[in-house]
Amino acid sequence: MNRALLPHRAFGSDPKATYRDWLVKTVKARECGTVAEVGVQAGRTTYRLASETTARIWAVDTWRGVPGDPLQAGIYRKIKESEKVFHRRLRPWLKSGRVRVLKMDSMMGAVELFEAEGRTLDLAFLDADHSYDAVRGDIWAWRQVVRPGGILCGHDLNWPGVKKAVDEALAGKWKPCAGGFAWWWEVDK
Repeated sequence: MNRALLPHRAFGSDPKATYRDWLVKTVKARECGTVAEVGVQAGRTTYRLASETTARIWAVDTWRGVPGDPLQAGIYRKIKESEKVFHRRLRPWLKSGRVRVLKMDSMMGAVELFEAEGRTLDLAFLDADHSYDAVRGDIWAWRQVVRPGGILCGHDLNWPGVKKAVDEALAGKWKPCAGGFAWWWEVDK
């Protein structure tokens, strides 16, 4: 598949990955102690969080991609390679235990963390399956794990399924960030 035709390019891209800058600044400014990144792929965002903050990071991914969705399937052609790259890239933090992996789908990751730690996450960043149903489910699940006053946020607001799910699930309470490519919401107290 021609990279120029990948869906994230078709829906508009975040060429400078401004969401990563926003995410690191937010984690630092709010002094987040525990963060979850849902959908880590090769770990570029996880690396930025680990190298530039002191937060403990939960990395949640299946490394199976979304092969049944024609809009997302092309992105995941080399997903197995992405998992290896993630582990190489994050080796020091994985070894120290500051980055922990939950190799499971998003919903199971939320349940696992809630059962292990309760409602204690300071921030959850959603960037997994971009379909409407999946994003809506992720918002519902992860808002249960983020503490009141914490941040629930995500990437690829320019994808139609993501935007629709965020609009409906958060009923106008969310705010755009990172040049409009990402969104955030302070969890109700």
